[in-house]
Amino acid sequence: MTDTVVVIFSGGMDSYTLLHVARARGLNVHALSFNYGQRHVRELESASAVCESLDIPHKVIDIRAMGEVMAGSALTSEVDVPEGHYEEDSMKATVFPTAI
Repeated sequence: MTDTVVVIFSGGMDSYTLLHVARARGLNVHALSFNYGQRHVRELESASAVCESLDIPHKVIDIRAMGEVMAGSALTSEVDVPEGHYEEDSMKATVFPTAI
């Protein structure tokens, strides 16, 4: 029996690599993406295209209703995306804080 994994797949380089590593290890991969109202919807389009080309099941969950919680990020709002080396202050504009 093959183990099944769900890869949170944004369509960006990091999750793209993880998706391929999981497949290379022989895992049964399912991809999950989130539409949070990101300005770069191209990543979701890329995620769908990659999954289709690899015949990987892909689900996109719409969580745009959480926009209030995610406001003020360069990922969702009209905030400039920092350029250059990521340091703590510039990184804050491109990530969402999480709590566990």
